[in-house]
Amino acid sequence: MEKPKLIKINELDKLIECDANGMEASIGKVINKISILWSLPKSEKRDKYIKIMSVIGSLTIDYVKTGVLEPIPQEIEEFLQYEKIVNGKRIIEKYKKPIFLKVKYKKQGRDEKRINKNHELFEDNETEELFSDVDCTMNRLYHHIEKELNNIKLDNSEDDFDFTLLLKDKLNVRNATYPLVKLKIEKLKKEHDELTQENSIDIDNYTYDSDRRVEQYDKYKYFYRYCKNELSSINKETQKKDKLIDYLVYAFYCDKEFAIKHEAKDLLWNVFGTELNMRINKKFYGDKEFSKLKEERNKLLLEKKEKVKSNSKKVKINDIDTLDNKITIKFYKQNTFKKIDELDLTKQAKKVLKVLIMLDLLFKEYKKDLLIGQSSKKTITRATISKFTGINGKLIDEYLKELMKKDLIKLETKSDKITLKCIINFEVSSTGNAVDIKDSDSIFKHMKK
Repeated sequence: MEKPKLIKINELDKLIECDANGMEASIGKVINKISILWSLPKSEKRDKYIKIMSVIGSLTIDYVKTGVLEPIPQEIEEFLQYEKIVNGKRIIEKYKKPIFLKVKYKKQGRDEKRINKNHELFEDNETEELFSDVDCTMNRLYHHIEKELNNIKLDNSEDDFDFTLLLKDKLNVRNATYPLVKLKIEKLKKEHDELTQENSIDIDNYTYDSDRRVEQYDKYKYFYRYCKNELSSINKETQKKDKLIDYLVYAFYCDKEFAIKHEAKDLLWNVFGTELNMRINKKFYGDKEFSKLKEERNKLLLEKKEKVKSNSKKVKINDIDTLDNKITIKFYKQNTFKKIDELDLTKQAKKVLKVLIMLDLLFKEYKKDLLIGQSSKKTITRATISKFTGINGKLIDEYLKELMKKDLIKLETKSDKITLKCIINFEVSSTGNAVDIKDSDSIFKHMKK
């Protein structure tokens, strides 16, 4: 191994290079390979490679100090692969990660469920496992913990959370300070949303990166400290922490103007979580003191429920609903729907077919395939079809199967094994009364009538 070179503490370029090296070294990749080695059948070669990889792990950790990165030997990389024959062709595959790593690689776990959901849809009697469930210690621990967690019954109250437990004193919001607090928290919420957007991930292309996770965590940690300082420096009254927290609790839980607009309370709980948890365990005033506040909260909850109900029915198809200049197409609804209603199908399957036909016409106009997937960014989803038809989302596959068996639609699995290309095998009428279709709202309108 190359001997580390000494550098002086004032050599800035070398220090920057050292920091960059530290970021480049990924101990996680080394540990993952060790985990896979442990999950393979015991052999002299396997045990030898585990020892070698353990040494490489130590050297990887020391990389930031030594500046020397020890590569993983090619023979170990090859040992972690195997050959298989597919359609007469020789293919090299890597051994799968052991199943206990599902807790880390959550996207891969979700993909496994989605792929197998499509297998159920096609009734091909196949299942795919993206993780290896071999009999090893960590996999046994994973199954044991999963079983024990499933047995834990959480004590969830059916009633709304009693937010008055979070208040420490009688509250007066009709003063000069409360509007200033609300103004400041509005500004901080905007900054928080920008930070969240900056740290958001594309779930379809996400890969776990421990360094990025640490960086994101630090950004939030320092931002929440900044929030606490900003709020406490509004005036002399907000320098009293208890008074400030009372104002914030009222804003997030009871202020109609603020609470409906800002339903997420993560900013409140991340800035003053410790103090709020301490308050929950000690009720400072009786119910009578807060009866008026509870009435305000109940009114607010009713409005929020109506808002949730309204939003649950909304659909937004990217690259169609978001366009400024939408294309309007003519759809001969009356005769087309009449033909569908005469088909030997369940009522629900007819609804699904009607929606898919209108979506297909719309997508074709934009020279796009009609794709059914998991992300509403690139495709429609089963939830999209559910909202258009009013059918329970869990039952959508049942009616897709029915349409496939009648050869009214054809579904093809894309390369990711999750997204489905939908091909309509139904001739749309070209006569009769025509209606306009241009977006989700127009499809909703024609499904209701």
